[in-house]
Amino acid sequence: MAQVFDLLQTGYSYAQNLKVNWLKYSWVGDTDKPEFTGNGIEAVFVTYSFLRRPVNDPPVDECGSCFEDAIKKDVAWCSNHLSHLECVKKTLASPTRTGRILNKSRFQAIRTSYHPSAPLLGYRVTLNPENVQNCPTCRRIPPASSYDIQVKNKTGIFESTAAIGETDPALLQSKAHAEKMDMLIENLVAAYSIVQVGLAYLQTYPQLAGTIYKIQSAMILIDLCSLFAVGVTLKKRVASKWEEGFQNPLMNKILFPAAVTMTFAFSYFAVFQLNAYSKSTLILKDLVSKLLINPDPLKTLSAEWTSPISHTLLQSLYMSRVIGSLALACFTENRRANIVSAVAQLLSLAGLSSLKWIEFQQRIGWPLWAIVAPGKGVLSSNLRLNSVSELTLTSRFLVAGQYANDSNHLHDTLQSINNFVRRTFDHSSWDSLRLDQEEWIRHPHFVVHLQNKMIEFVGKTVAPFFWDHHLSLLNKHDTPATVDLRHLILT
Repeated sequence: MAQVFDLLQTGYSYAQNLKVNWLKYSWVGDTDKPEFTGNGIEAVFVTYSFLRRPVNDPPVDECGSCFEDAIKKDVAWCSNHLSHLECVKKTLASPTRTGRILNKSRFQAIRTSYHPSAPLLGYRVTLNPENVQNCPTCRRIPPASSYDIQVKNKTGIFESTAAIGETDPALLQSKAHAEKMDMLIENLVAAYSIVQVGLAYLQTYPQLAGTIYKIQSAMILIDLCSLFAVGVTLKKRVASKWEEGFQNPLMNKILFPAAVTMTFAFSYFAVFQLNAYSKSTLILKDLVSKLLINPDPLKTLSAEWTSPISHTLLQSLYMSRVIGSLALACFTENRRANIVSAVAQLLSLAGLSSLKWIEFQQRIGWPLWAIVAPGKGVLSSNLRLNSVSELTLTSRFLVAGQYANDSNHLHDTLQSINNFVRRTFDHSSWDSLRLDQEEWIRHPHFVVHLQNKMIEFVGKTVAPFFWDHHLSLLNKHDTPATVDLRHLILT
């Protein structure tokens, strides 16, 4: 009995389905558009199908196209509005409708693997909801409608899956998630920029300037990641605004790297000019000549303003982030966060650029006589007092910006640096690495151990921050030597 009931139910459903009438209209899509340039698509065949729905006494009893009474109640594109069948045909056949259906559509190739040259299986087509067929009265897209699209390229004709952009749940969910992630990234970059402004403010205290700079140097990886995040987000925003141009693969692959390279090159050039313009006008050579030391050692000393490559690169990175945040503010709704980030980075750049560097150099002839003979250093059995003919010690110090243009403070700073450099080799030990005498003469190699030293305050000026030493030696045959500085603790 149950089987007979199921059979009757199936027969009834089949009879009802026979009453369902699907209407179809086919045409060849217009591929003479920028979005089809360079993707190998030669033709697109479109078939639009929609259900001729039964009408259940709709409240508006007139045709949505010609506005005449729809006595025949031919077609209902949606549940509430009627149209004449002839009006529907005229609407579908309109060149305006058929010509724009593929405007701003996205064609994504589906391959057997992610490799660009893998065999093609078909296309996933996302249609712009502004261009699809809709009810003439309420402009809603008919729920019982679909598009069948075939794509022809050089290798053949491929079936494709078609979806309308705003009605594709997966696409909507993915787009919403991407928007939230972009917003989160922009807010995080802004928060990180505010933290950097705080560090830049603390850097105005001379006793903290060097320590803060070490922290800023250690954070360079975070700066690179934030710049990359801003660049990727900016690329997505620009691509969504000028989608037609970015569908060109050549444009997509070249424009972004070129923009990043040009931005960093411009930043480096701007920072180079900024450092040259903001260089202190005080001449260090004249101030060195006034140091409280004997005239003979004074001849071996020299000092000049400099800027290490790490400082210039950090400035360029800050400048690039300012440009990136300002550009992103023009293409996003989260303008406040990006403007805050740009202003914060600009303030951080100003604080970083105020730091000045002094390169202090001392040359000593036959240095082991001056270091080891008086008992200031220890010499290994491999060396003699005449093993080194010349020593050149180059030291770099970070000076707070407020001291750079004050001659009194700068004089005390140089005096403090000189006192520190003069004590560099106190309690030092000297050794050599050599296999045989002949090899050591051609390729001398020294190992120098230095003990930790503190920079003393002179006057009321905060002592400069010692950054690094570079030691170069010539052996007694005037051959440049390789030097290893060991156990050097920066303070």
